[in-house]
Amino acid sequence: MTEIPILNAPVYPHGYVTGRYLTAVADGPDDDHLMDFTPAKGKVIFTPETVIRRHEGPSPALVVQRPVECPINSQGYLTSPDGWRGVSLIVGIYSVRFEVQGAQVPGPKRIEVKETHTPDAPLDLVLSMPEVVPPGSVVVVNETTAQRAEAAAARAEAVVTNLESEVRAVVLASPELKGAKGDPGAKGDPGAPGALANASSYILVGPGRPDRPATTNGVITGKEPVGAEYRSTDGAGEGLFDWMKRPTGWVNTGGGSGIEQVSGAVTLDASGAPIREFFTTGATTFKANGADTLLSSFTAVVWRRNSQGSWGYQVVQDSWTTPAPTPDTTAPVAGTLAVTVTDVKADLSVSGASDDRGYVQYSFSKDNGATWTTYQDSATYTFTGLTASTAYTFRHRVKDAANNVTTGTAVSKTTAATPPVDPSTLYPNAAVIDTFTVNAADGTRLVNYDTATSTATQRTTEKGGLKWGWYVNPPLVEKPATVYGNAFVNGPVIQGGKISDWGGVFGQSSPYAAQLNLAQSSARLEADIIFDRHDMQMYLAASATEAIILRWFKSEGIKVFVDGPTQLGPTITGLAPTSATVGLSYNAATGVVTVTVDGVEKLSATTKAGRTGTVAGVSRLVSGGSSGGNSQLDNVRVTYL
Repeated sequence: MTEIPILNAPVYPHGYVTGRYLTAVADGPDDDHLMDFTPAKGKVIFTPETVIRRHEGPSPALVVQRPVECPINSQGYLTSPDGWRGVSLIVGIYSVRFEVQGAQVPGPKRIEVKETHTPDAPLDLVLSMPEVVPPGSVVVVNETTAQRAEAAAARAEAVVTNLESEVRAVVLASPELKGAKGDPGAKGDPGAPGALANASSYILVGPGRPDRPATTNGVITGKEPVGAEYRSTDGAGEGLFDWMKRPTGWVNTGGGSGIEQVSGAVTLDASGAPIREFFTTGATTFKANGADTLLSSFTAVVWRRNSQGSWGYQVVQDSWTTPAPTPDTTAPVAGTLAVTVTDVKADLSVSGASDDRGYVQYSFSKDNGATWTTYQDSATYTFTGLTASTAYTFRHRVKDAANNVTTGTAVSKTTAATPPVDPSTLYPNAAVIDTFTVNAADGTRLVNYDTATSTATQRTTEKGGLKWGWYVNPPLVEKPATVYGNAFVNGPVIQGGKISDWGGVFGQSSPYAAQLNLAQSSARLEADIIFDRHDMQMYLAASATEAIILRWFKSEGIKVFVDGPTQLGPTITGLAPTSATVGLSYNAATGVVTVTVDGVEKLSATTKAGRTGTVAGVSRLVSGGSSGGNSQLDNVRVTYL
């Protein structure tokens, strides 16, 4: 009966041991008169000093090492129990016992099998035996005599040691007895590494295999202490993931990783694990023993390396049985639907869906099941293009591989209202939104503009949705009578893109200004000012109760007022007498108010932060009780900060 290889068996490094034993006899019936040789009859027994080994790889196991009895064959060679010349032993220390008929065979009583003992360079028991006793020496023929001889030798060695110490002391005390200094001796073997500062030095992680440092991308340097462990991240492509540093070098302690999925070409050589398991996901060529073996896809195969380093394989393909499927009549569990909505989209997610066969797909609906999305593997879905402030009924359903379907519980949600447009996101970095000029090249336009009457009910822009409004009653901002008389900000009169001399009567609610509804308070308002007779004013962050007002008095300069009579900062003097570009800025986050003239900062002061007013405007300021003239405000510009 052929033994079936144990899958996922532990893999340990091995070494090879050989030996040959002959018996010299009297000359037999042959052509010469020389003594003849016959094979010795008996066996050699190897008993491991390490009896119990713990394997900690992917398939943990307790391994018990038993003595290995190796017979001597018809040619006198030591053989493995299965008849191969020589024997492969797990690396370690063994005691050796010779049982040969009619003779007491000398040889090593204790050997160390190393991984370097390969089939090409084995550990030869004959070459490892004690040297031949020279002529004239006493031959010890029994154990008692041997013990006495060993004791005498030990006493003699002690006497010599004591004598050497006494002579050395005399020489050191008498300089005249010292000879010339000799040449330095050869460098000894390096000692064992000392204790390391931290335990992490004993656990190393990297690619490849440590016994081939070039494959580890520099992780292995050769300075690792005995006892260090290496965790290969890729198993070196050979399923070799777990390693330990031994006095003899790095050894694989975890064997292989189990079954390797391969395709293309796989090379099997004398290194690495002696047994490997594969499943071919595509046609695979195995290169072993100098030959190529092609196996087709979906083949399970075990390759094994013998003591001579040759590979053989066995295909695990016989008697595969595919059970007849049982009809699937059990519907899947729907799970729970969670929905999160914004104004224009809904994010759906299903948790807890399952099926007894382990396979489910998902479909979603936003109209209570009237229409469904295509089935998908993902348990999440996003509906886009929804209408703001609208109620929707969302559902989900799951199906298994047998097309059994279960529909989950409906979830009703109303989308959020459309949020106000934040031009700071549409036009970042303080981009100019509009210049508000008639028939300008920037795309702005007037709506219902009447050139005959010089009026406009509304002015719009193609950029950002900003609009001029016509406010007549009640006045939006009315300056208190304690400051330069009355001045009203009531509504727009636009002539040719300019706010110019339109007449009117002082103190009456005539349209004296152009106003703008802003999307946010943090803004800069600019205008080109042309003086003829009247003074000018600009205002920002204005509401029914508060405003920041810049007033340019031709005779005095620029003054800034906050919420009435309180002047913010000093008066700005030394201005151009006829025309200039004036800018008024307010940063709602910091409360900073800034005034510029022709692009040069003239004033910076701080007032209350977080003003909610979002109205800006420019106007002529009637002063001195007179009217007339042709003072103008042109090219009004708004920039969000």
